[in-house]
Amino acid sequence: MSQASQMLLLVAGMLLSLIGVAYADGLEQRFNGSFPPYGWAVIDDAQSGVVWKRNTAWGDANWTGGIGSCAEVSSSHSPGQHYDTLLQSPVFTTPPDAVLFFRANYQNFIGEDRFEVRIRSGEDVYGVLSWNEDHGAFESTPGDGAIVDLGAWAGEGIQIEFHYFDDAASVHDDYYIQVDDVIVGDETAVTQVRWGAIKARYR
Repeated sequence: MSQASQMLLLVAGMLLSLIGVAYADGLEQRFNGSFPPYGWAVIDDAQSGVVWKRNTAWGDANWTGGIGSCAEVSSSHSPGQHYDTLLQSPVFTTPPDAVLFFRANYQNFIGEDRFEVRIRSGEDVYGVLSWNEDHGAFESTPGDGAIVDLGAWAGEGIQIEFHYFDDAASVHDDYYIQVDDVIVGDETAVTQVRWGAIKARYR
């Protein structure tokens, strides 16, 4: 292989790492390319327009601890509006002994909103993580992180869903959720990710 070809492959690999890609076997998404990323979907179940966007579209910095952009929903920038929105990954095959890792910064207002991670397998949906309390510093780093065991879905085609919603019984101004560096792979590979100051926790 020529030196030029080797350089081209190197640059392509760096771009894929930066932007994030969906694999037949696992998943990686850094949210540094177009939004929503190719193959991902944003769903607005409340039909309010308060949905997942790139953090810069909300005018916010990335407070997760990740590099570049992240995905965010901000109730703070949408006062008085209800929200129930999903960020849904493309379908991918779950590797054996797989875990899901992601960085986050979530600020909750008096328990009136919730952030959940769900697994969709065909028509079935399973909740694997639920937060109703602050994770990370308010509008600042450090963020937080989580690792979720996906062993129950090994070999299956699944989707990851990040779900942010409020209590529709009242009008809210409930801060925000940010997500970055979404990685699905075997635990050894995931633990090699540079986490910075984040301490990931099993759920």
